[in-house]
Amino acid sequence: MNEHANILVTKLEKHVDQEAFNCVFSITLCALDIICETAMGKNIGAQSNGDSEYVRAVYRMSDMIHRRIKMPWFWLDLLYLMFKEGWEHKRGLKILHTFTNNGHDTTAAAINWTLYLLGYYPEVQKKVDNELDEIFGKSDRLATLEDLKKLKYLECVIKETLRLFPSVPFFARKITENCEVAGYKVWKGTEAVIIPYALHRDPKHFPDPEEFRPERFFPENSQGRHPYCYVPFSAGPRNCIGQKFAMMEEKTILSCVLRHFWVESNQKREELGLSGDLILRPTNGIWIKLKRRNTDKS
Repeated sequence: MNEHANILVTKLEKHVDQEAFNCVFSITLCALDIICETAMGKNIGAQSNGDSEYVRAVYRMSDMIHRRIKMPWFWLDLLYLMFKEGWEHKRGLKILHTFTNNGHDTTAAAINWTLYLLGYYPEVQKKVDNELDEIFGKSDRLATLEDLKKLKYLECVIKETLRLFPSVPFFARKITENCEVAGYKVWKGTEAVIIPYALHRDPKHFPDPEEFRPERFFPENSQGRHPYCYVPFSAGPRNCIGQKFAMMEEKTILSCVLRHFWVESNQKREELGLSGDLILRPTNGIWIKLKRRNTDKS
């Protein structure tokens, strides 16, 4: 992870003290490199070759899956394969099966949204900055597992980011027993769609829900909160099995980037635009400016 995070930092160096740039693609390629090497033991070099066949297949497949979900007549494989897009889907799937397409897009989205929010709320970024100083000082050493465990405030920042911008905008569950929700009877066997973006904005559990407050996730502030009012990784028997790995990866990349750069966001929240396909994405990208981080605190 550290190796790929450092490659990302090297790539970002050219943007220091320059105009705002869209960071989404760079972060996504870094996350893709990490999941392929970690899960499959294969270094695909996505950051070095962003136009590789594999990278193009990832993005094209995501687009085709989203389109297919919205077109019920394409749900039957036999019918789908009668069209050019069906064969393109089959070819793309062959490429992706060589490695894996799970686990990079959701993580990349979380990192991109976190960078945006830190750049938009400099007072929060300053607290992360102070935590990094406490743990790493002026050292440029690689982050260890013990270091990542100590990044408590950064973890709260990531959790609050996922509250506001959950990487997966919706997921489905089958109701296993008759129940009542908000006065409505829901029968056993009903297919329910859970929308974390809305669920996470319930003022009963998160007062002033549109405010970015990482302190919500301090242990003392989380006590008594309903366990299912916050589900960025889904919940129950079919929750995300990679959530601990995802948090570790997000901490690794973010700590590496923030040890080198100060981030400034170049968009207001209403200018981002949201696209809720397979992943919750900013329609207009995430545009940030980078400055060299001041490590001299004397």
